[in-house]
Amino acid sequence: MRKDVNKLISFFKISKKAVFLCGLSLMFCILLIKFLDFSAYEVHLNGNCIAYVKDINSVKEVYENVTQDSFKNGEVSGNNEIQYKFVLADKSALSDEKLIKANILNSINLKNKGIKLITNNKDIALLKDSNQVDELIKNIKNYYINKNHIDTSKIVSVKTKDNIYYEEVYMDKAEFDDINKICKYIIDEDEKSKKPLINVEITYREKVKETIPAETNIIMSDELYKGETKLKQEGKNGEKEILREIKINNSDVVENKKLGEATICAAKNKIIIKGSKENNNSLAFLYMPTRGAITCQYGSRWGGEIHHGIDIAGNIGDPIKAAAEGVVNKIGWDNVYGNFVKIDHGKGMETLYGHCSKIIVKEGEKINKNQTIGNVGNTGRSTGPHLHFEVRINGIAQNPMSYIK
Repeated sequence: MRKDVNKLISFFKISKKAVFLCGLSLMFCILLIKFLDFSAYEVHLNGNCIAYVKDINSVKEVYENVTQDSFKNGEVSGNNEIQYKFVLADKSALSDEKLIKANILNSINLKNKGIKLITNNKDIALLKDSNQVDELIKNIKNYYINKNHIDTSKIVSVKTKDNIYYEEVYMDKAEFDDINKICKYIIDEDEKSKKPLINVEITYREKVKETIPAETNIIMSDELYKGETKLKQEGKNGEKEILREIKINNSDVVENKKLGEATICAAKNKIIIKGSKENNNSLAFLYMPTRGAITCQYGSRWGGEIHHGIDIAGNIGDPIKAAAEGVVNKIGWDNVYGNFVKIDHGKGMETLYGHCSKIIVKEGEKINKNQTIGNVGNTGRSTGPHLHFEVRINGIAQNPMSYIK
């Protein structure tokens, strides 16, 4: 009996220990499950916490998708460092895919693909793409077209003369140049430099009108005495149209050539008949007092008025010469003659010189033949600069051409 009791006591002792061990094992299992349930990874990208996840691969998958999308948009991943740290975290703290992607985009180091513009081996600008390069060149071309006031319909060609090319580079978005600012920079540099960054050559054609000057033809005639002239035909300028091709480099004209011309209106030449007939009058001893064509002869003219001398065309200031030697017997002013000089040559002959702009002799002064006595003018009743020349014998007007050699 006693022996059986001892066996029973021994069994209960063993069972209690087993129960304790079983309970302890159960508690451990529960704690382990809880531990595993709260275990997670804290993920860092470039020093920034971007996610709490159970599975590291879930972050890697989102990261790869982000970098692939960025590459399609012309971006590449720069130097990026991803770190993982084991932590305990409640399920509510775990990050979903949308949050992970947003945090990656905020922390990832991306480089943008762009264009480095180079001209004549010099870096000019950093632009987004080749379209911006084309836009920049177009803006510079248009600037010089407008500056030189060129009608675009007349342009033959517009091109750049430089060795312009570009290379693909990767950079931060902040490094891109503003296209308007870089355009202004290039133009400002080109305006003040003898070696422009970009040379724009503009070739255009335009038609310009030019005057065809009328010539003077002289026809000799034995119907007039030597020294006599007659206007047969008034001259009139013509007009022609010239086609020119002009080449401009930026703002400088480097070539201007004539391609052709067409006459719009031919010039009408002035025709003067000049006398060749010898004057056998023994009294023909006077010299012509000034150079120029005779524009009005001695005798009757418009309105029945008698012209007492001849008018000789000239320019204001042309010298007036004494037709023969003599003595200045009068200097004065007249409403018709304006400033005039009279010279007494003796034997009843006088010569008169009217419309003078200036008189350089004095009354009573002895004058030699061909001596300058004044200058052609437009004083008195005159329609233009000329010399009115008279010859009087005993106070009666004579035809001066009968006395001029």
